[in-house]
Amino acid sequence: MATERNWAEYNAALERRGSLTLFVDEDVIRDWLCVERPGRPGAPFTYSETAYKACYSLQLLHNMALRQTRGFMNSLLSLLGTTLTAPSISSLCEQRQRLNIEPFVAPHGGDNGGLPTTLILDATGFKAAGAGEWLNHKWHTGQGGKAAPRRWRKLHIGIDYDTGQIVSYAVTDSSVGDVTAAPQLIKDAVARAPIAEVIADGAYDAKSLYELIGDDMGAKATIRLPWNAVRGLHPQRDEGFRVQNWLGAAEWRRRNAYGRRSLVETTMSRLKLLLPRLTARSAAGQAAELRTLIDVANRLIADDTAIRSST
Repeated sequence: MATERNWAEYNAALERRGSLTLFVDEDVIRDWLCVERPGRPGAPFTYSETAYKACYSLQLLHNMALRQTRGFMNSLLSLLGTTLTAPSISSLCEQRQRLNIEPFVAPHGGDNGGLPTTLILDATGFKAAGAGEWLNHKWHTGQGGKAAPRRWRKLHIGIDYDTGQIVSYAVTDSSVGDVTAAPQLIKDAVARAPIAEVIADGAYDAKSLYELIGDDMGAKATIRLPWNAVRGLHPQRDEGFRVQNWLGAAEWRRRNAYGRRSLVETTMSRLKLLLPRLTARSAAGQAAELRTLIDVANRLIADDTAIRSST
């Protein structure tokens, strides 16, 4: 898709990223308090899911601790002329693990008229705090006199090439491989919009994925082959093998427009800038933190309506 930039609108979109109203607007203020009964004995919750989501989004966007986030939100609500207050620190900690907040995803369609799109897959790790972290940092030893292993959470994502949005994701521990997580990412993306092509790097070179993409979905699998690849796994892969073996990897990349995969690398860089490391201690809290990260990133991307305009 040929694109050009409207620089005036592009600069305005970047300025809007700093606007607090991107995450705290009139709708958020209206829905700040919870009006629904909890479905169990006892008083209803004071704050709505919208209120918690706004707090977590601002915390991540401005890289603040929860106490600073609460103070920031209270001052913001006061400046807006309301009598509302932010949830307490204990409530913010507890509700992060309890609430299953789904990330915002812009509707598919737009410029491509609802036609099948291209899905780009990738995964990255986020450093997570855990038991023995301070001992390991201070004395280079963990509990029991042994070096504490570094803990990671792995984020697997699928990006819609036409919109730049993260349309599917999975949070796992570091032991789950890319090929293992990929089928569910593809199925979640297909549930939102039809997929014509899946692009991925060599970590996704597996027979099971070629069969899922090529045979079950009837789509094209553009997966980079390793230097020691052999034939015989799947007809689509064999065709790529012939091009790479006889004409070279550069020609294979040119024919398949493999450079489109750079979009997912850019997205990964954006995610790491927003959240260098996880701050939550529990697995549920870390998963919620990563869901909030995807929500913030998708909203920032969706707000840049003029970054790419069709020519």
